[in-house]
Amino acid sequence: MLVDPDRSYRRNRVIALGRLSLYGPGASRLHEEILAVAAIWSEGEPIEAFKTAEAEEKAIESFSTVLARPELLEVKDDMVKKVIAGAAKDEEALWETLKKKAMTRIFWAEDRLRQRARVEADEMARILEAQRTAIDKELAVRTERDKAAAAAALQPSLPFAPGWLPEEKEQKDQYDADTRHMITRRSRLDAEIASEPQRIRDLYEVKHHRLERVGLVYLWPATA
Repeated sequence: MLVDPDRSYRRNRVIALGRLSLYGPGASRLHEEILAVAAIWSEGEPIEAFKTAEAEEKAIESFSTVLARPELLEVKDDMVKKVIAGAAKDEEALWETLKKKAMTRIFWAEDRLRQRARVEADEMARILEAQRTAIDKELAVRTERDKAAAAAALQPSLPFAPGWLPEEKEQKDQYDADTRHMITRRSRLDAEIASEPQRIRDLYEVKHHRLERVGLVYLWPATA
């Protein structure tokens, strides 16, 4: 229970808080946020969530302002006992509204996750296709170079003459190793271009969600 320093608001308010979490494959957490639903609180009267976003936002703003204060004002014990006695009933009264709000946020979050998945999948496809193009180009160059070397009756791969120096032999070995690596990498790229973007999209697919009760906050207006 908190004292609201906003003297422009004279009515007691209650805020129900819930934590919404969305999970993907392997229980990976894709999204999490705290949701809030606010209402006027009056002793002995049923509570009903605010109908307008403006009223709810003002209550949440007041809550944030109170939390930012270096010291909290005291609340009388008898008032604390009153709200505690009815807290479970108040929370239940706001819970259905909080669940409806959660469903709206789930649709929003899933749409954002799909957008993010699409961007990352497209970027992965672009990277892999660029690798394939670069390797194809380099292998074509090396193939022509080897053909030219063979036609000149020289050693393939690099036009080194017999009696190579040690450093020349090392260069040729490295050149041949690089060529073998590119051929191996090229053989895998077609499959990766087909599978990796989809794998990324699958990572952002929401498998289940959870809405947990966090608690209630009562805002009492500060007296003049």
